[in-house]
Amino acid sequence: MFAARMAGTAAGMAVFGGVLSARFAAEAGRYVPAGSVPAFDDLTRPEFPDGLSAPVRAGVAGAFAHAYTVLFATALVPALAGLAAALLLRDVPPAARRPPGAEAPTSPRAASAGPGPRAEG
Repeated sequence: MFAARMAGTAAGMAVFGGVLSARFAAEAGRYVPAGSVPAFDDLTRPEFPDGLSAPVRAGVAGAFAHAYTVLFATALVPALAGLAAALLLRDVPPAARRPPGAEAPTSPRAASAGPGPRAEG
């Protein structure tokens, strides 16, 4: 189970990371002034925005904003598919999950509510 989660996480990160970087590259050409598009690796450093001029900083912020809009719209598709799959699962009572031959657990309440008379004492 853990390996399946890890594989799903790795695949999701790869797909969504690709969507984000591709959309940023496309949007940066529209929002950042020509000739001043920074490298994507530089943008991930916390000190990087301080060295940008105001128009380039605004362009980078706009490019990231539009790239994330597309990323969240892309993520909505598998999220809705997962929700639909969860809602379409049939309800399986716990008794049906017991292996064949296993007895149902008895609780004190179920024993006291049995069909026969109770001993008073």
